[in-house]
Amino acid sequence: MSEIIAMMVVAVAASVVTVDASVVTLAAVVVTEDRFS
Repeated sequence: MSEIIAMMVVAVAASVVTVDASVVTLAAVVVTEDRFS
């Protein structure tokens, strides 16, 4: 039972990290376009 909970926690943490990384990438692209435009 605890193994399933641990896997769910890991999956949620991984998705949160992925969302954070994509948000940072989007922000970096926007800032870069603002700088060069």
